[in-house]
Amino acid sequence: MKETNAAKKDGSFFEKHAEIWKFIKFTFAGAFSSLIELGVFALLQYVVFKSLNDVPVTDSPVLAFLGVEYKGYMYSYFISTVVGYAIAFVMNRKITFKADANPLLSTVLYAIFSTPGSVHSSARSSRTAAVATRSLSC
Repeated sequence: MKETNAAKKDGSFFEKHAEIWKFIKFTFAGAFSSLIELGVFALLQYVVFKSLNDVPVTDSPVLAFLGVEYKGYMYSYFISTVVGYAIAFVMNRKITFKADANPLLSTVLYAIFSTPGSVHSSARSSRTAAVATRSLSC
């Protein structure tokens, strides 16, 4: 019994603080996926879809509600968001949590639960960008 307690006391930081280590890995996975998402967005927005940055989106009450005005932004945002979420999902699944559940089921559930957050995030960032653009043009 004393040997077991001694082994626990001599264990590494990662063994003693497994949940803190998970949090650290989760944070780095999120930061890395965010950087990739920003890079993909910039590449798409300013290179791939540059010609669509002045093309307005047709009348759509949903996109108007979300504050999406131009096709270039819309395509860039949605593609980069999917890429960023996919990278975060894979990194957290494999590195942070070492999940062994059914990958297909996990992916479907992740897509279902992350879609509302993506739409909400799009609405908020579009409105913020619109306000910033208007204040800069004044």
